[in-house]
Amino acid sequence: MTAPTSFDRRNFLKVSAIAGGGLLLSAWLPFGDDKEVAIKERALFNDFTPNAYIRITADGKITIIAKNPECGQGIKTMLPMIIADELDVPWSMITIEQAMADQAKYGGQFAGGSTATPTNWDPMRRVGAVGRQMMLAAAAQTWSLPVEQLTTDAGFVLHAASNKKASYGSLAAVAATLTPPDAAKVPLKDPKDYKIIGKPQTGIDNKAIVTGKPLFG
Repeated sequence: MTAPTSFDRRNFLKVSAIAGGGLLLSAWLPFGDDKEVAIKERALFNDFTPNAYIRITADGKITIIAKNPECGQGIKTMLPMIIADELDVPWSMITIEQAMADQAKYGGQFAGGSTATPTNWDPMRRVGAVGRQMMLAAAAQTWSLPVEQLTTDAGFVLHAASNKKASYGSLAAVAATLTPPDAAKVPLKDPKDYKIIGKPQTGIDNKAIVTGKPLFG
């Protein structure tokens, strides 16, 4: 049984501006395979500040939060890959941050059982897709163009007919003023269009791990 995906947007996604005119995309997502547990978690977490998964600053820096603990299994790399692909940004542009342990903000955070990918697959895709859709909406508002005429590529919004091009960073302040779309209805990429998912990626902490820097517990 999978967790529900059609819950109200107030508890699902929030957007706010950050210093310097950037965008902070926050989300509360019910993680876990048990529907009853997910509903109880939702009720418990409604009063807490939701987690921020994506930060885009005006200078173009993009940070993605990895919610689950990293114990050398690569989850700190895998979860952000899902978000980044749907957000449509190059992997080389991303900075990854490990989330602190705080289930009031992140829902379930655990390592073990090989459940991280199936449990987080759809929610993380939707977080990235919402971010992408908001960049499209911000460009449409800025250029007074229909959003259907716009596309994204490598962290930019494009309008082919006029050759207009805007980076996500330049659109972040406008995006922060918009209401997020319904995450359950936002279009997701066709797997054939994946640029990061399914492609070999070097573990974000590989160098640190082999030189003995991380502390695992």
